[in-house]
Amino acid sequence: MRINLFGASGSGCSTLGEGLAKRLKCDLFDNDTYYWEHTVPPFVTKVVPELRNNNLLRDLQRSKAWVLAGSVNSWKMDAESLFSVAILVRLPPETRMERLDVRERSRYGDRILPGGDMHSGSVEFFEWARSYDSDETSGPGTGRNRAQHEAYFASLPCPKFEFWNVGDFEQSLDRLIEEIARVSSSEDGHKVLHT
Repeated sequence: MRINLFGASGSGCSTLGEGLAKRLKCDLFDNDTYYWEHTVPPFVTKVVPELRNNNLLRDLQRSKAWVLAGSVNSWKMDAESLFSVAILVRLPPETRMERLDVRERSRYGDRILPGGDMHSGSVEFFEWARSYDSDETSGPGTGRNRAQHEAYFASLPCPKFEFWNVGDFEQSLDRLIEEIARVSSSEDGHKVLHT
């Protein structure tokens, strides 16, 4: 099984991906690992696109079973042909932004507050994340807004479904695994899971 989970920042793709990979006993690849150089502070310098794409494709092709957490729709690569199942992870915008705030504060503490060394980057990040639900592209050339993700999702030839990531984490993983099994064996191949 080769699964891609993607959605807005803060929708839970990385967390669900990690939990799903553990439950399914398969490899986990997170697109942020390939997209960003390892810097201090993090998420400052992007990896050269050709190198990023080659590294991700190499790792995906070496593994028989994996979960890819994050979107690659704007990467101009052919990873989509490798997907067994694609999942568009959803979350109400207010909830998503609240989760992002909690996550960023727990990761970086005072560093993201006014006067901190990560404050300006944090302000930019939250503006970028908030813009996902607007008609504007989130960040220059990123192809990361809801409309673009929906168009990308619709174009994928593999079985797919939308997943509302609300409720208890373990129960969400149970629902996710059940729906992966269901959609993988379904003739329909496109469902929306709202529970």
